[in-house]
Amino acid sequence: MTETDLNPEGSLRLLVFGGSGKSGTHLVEQALAQGHRVTAVLRDAGRLSVNHPGLEIAEGMPDDADFLAEVTAKGFDAALSTLGITHWSNTTPLADMTRVIVAALEAQHIERFVCMTSLGCGESAGQGAWTVRLFQHTALKYILRDKDVQEEVIRNSKLRWTLLRPARLMQEASKGEIIRWEGSPPDRRIKWEVSFAEAAEQMLAMLSDPDFVHKAIQIARSG
Repeated sequence: MTETDLNPEGSLRLLVFGGSGKSGTHLVEQALAQGHRVTAVLRDAGRLSVNHPGLEIAEGMPDDADFLAEVTAKGFDAALSTLGITHWSNTTPLADMTRVIVAALEAQHIERFVCMTSLGCGESAGQGAWTVRLFQHTALKYILRDKDVQEEVIRNSKLRWTLLRPARLMQEASKGEIIRWEGSPPDRRIKWEVSFAEAAEQMLAMLSDPDFVHKAIQIARSG
């Protein structure tokens, strides 16, 4: 399955990691609303309140290689992840988990993978208003280091990946249009935030678009 086989008008079999989180719940709901069939990998099935005939729950740990081998063997067109782990140590639990996920996807030739990381990762480090940068260097320091390693795991894989790096995630959408950029930010006023629902929407939009394969994209709202 290549990115050109992903028909944006057709129904896809999607494997979603992190589907019970704030962004992940929107991702699952939106994917189902678009007519896709979704299997959500959840550590606790009770955390997702979505009820839909096109939804299947696979309960287990996403860093359990045997469990993932069984799940991915069912066959999927693509996978998406909104996984995140909050921690305050110089360790890489999210990257380690992603390494297991990537291996499982590669083993079953599930090539298309869209993963949400964060503004501040990779070449987007240092982008944002001073308050955003301060938050990145303090409260998010260890989390961003972990996500940096996660991105490297994905970049070094055989997958047709896209990395989505949202600015500060908010519950409600604010005024302004969604802007995307690769590399340096555009020369315009930027409101360094985006809603959980909008981030999920962008992931699905990029999923079937070959222009986003092997790219890391930042998103925020215009100021």
